[in-house]
Formats: sequence, C-alpha cells, structure tokens
Amino acid sequence: MKNKFALTSTLLFTVFISFAQADICADKKKYSIDLDASSKFVTITPKDFNSEGDPYVTHNIDLNNDGKEDLIVNLKDCSDPTHCKFGVYIQCEDGKYLSVYQPEYWLPSFRISENEKGWKEIVLYERDIEAGKIFVKDTLKYNGKIYSAD
Repeated sequence: MKNKFALTSTLLFTVFISFAQADICADKKKYSIDLDASSKFVTITPKDFNSEGDPYVTHNIDLNNDGKEDLIVNLKDCSDPTHCKFGVYIQCEDGKYLSVYQPEYWLPSFRISENEKGWKEIVLYERDIEAGKIFVKDTLKYNGKIYSAD
C-alpha cells in the first residue's frame, strides 16, 4: 500500500507541475528554437533581437523543475568582447519556448544554484576592470513565471 501511495503522490505532483507550466505559457508570446546539437548554435523564431553572429546555447538545464530542458542562450549581441546579451527560455508543453528573462547584457561567466523548490537561480557577475575584480551583480530568481533580480 505504501508504494501505491508514493506512486499516486508522484503522479499527482507531476500532473500539478504540468498544469502549472501550461498556465505559465498560456496566451504568451512563444519562440520556436531549433538547436543544432553538434554545435549548440540555435535559430530563434521570431527573431526580435540584434545579433552579430550565431546565437548559441550556454546551458541546457531544467530551470524550473518541470522535467523539461530549458535554455540559456548567448544571443551574440555584444557591447564589447566581455558583455553579451543572454536570454532565458523555459520549454512549454507544446515544445515551444517562453522568454522568462528579457535579454540583457551579462558577463559570460555566471553560476547556477538551486533553491528549496528545486528552481535554479542564476548568479550574474560583473567585472570592475580598474580594480581588477569580479563581483556579484545580481541573482536572478525564478518566481514561477519569470526570472527577476533580487
């Protein structure tokens, strides 16, 4: 009986997560993202950003603990060699992606940690060239709908 309860609880939790994710994506602008698995380059449609080269995936990771692979993409729109625009895209039920963090300039090095809900947090770094130091700029936290800074 204990195993049946665990299986039922797991199934209910999975269904709940699926419905919650479907609500997040409902009636929102979504993107088709075609990934070349060998090179990590992507084609994003519609393309509503500038790009100086081919955008590529820096991380394929389940960011919101729903069992689907989400993407962090370097959009190759760079203000200088050290700061490029990155976008965060959550995969929806239909296989399309929802932008949950508007593309913004980041240092290409950042860290991903996990909070108590299993959602990933993205720690962004900034470089102080004069002081020769790197420091934490922001921590992007997922609230169930979007990523936002502290």
